[in-house]
Amino acid sequence: MNNMENQSTISINRIGEWMNRARAFKVFIDGQQVGTISNATQISFAVEPGTHKVECKVDWCSSREFEVKPAAGETVYLQVQSGMKYYWQVITPMLVMVFLNFYFVVSRIKKPFWFDILLGLICLPAAGYLLYYTAISRKDYLLISYDSKSLLGK
Repeated sequence: MNNMENQSTISINRIGEWMNRARAFKVFIDGQQVGTISNATQISFAVEPGTHKVECKVDWCSSREFEVKPAAGETVYLQVQSGMKYYWQVITPMLVMVFLNFYFVVSRIKKPFWFDILLGLICLPAAGYLLYYTAISRKDYLLISYDSKSLLGK
């Protein structure tokens, strides 16, 4: 770009989360990969003023395209985070049940008669939840939105 004062910026803040901590998200602007963003970091990209589509991807999952229209010299602040809102509420009981089942097997203690029923009632919906976000609705695995914290600090 010839004139720096006419340049616009898209600034993306990645929320710090445990579940995707070790994986970097690929950042796409207008269908072209422009970089990656690690957990709990912020990155900015210089763009021409006008309409742009921002998308983030991790493995085969992604966000939906998010359209922004920065004016000349303007910075648009976005944030990206996991779309799995109830991850810990679903995963924690499932992990407890799996470890309890393992404990019963290893220690050779007889399981209560109702344990396998409870195991199925907890693990099947949890597996369905994970399958939904990683296969059926994989474009909702990540969410992009305007970053209200950065806008307030502007």
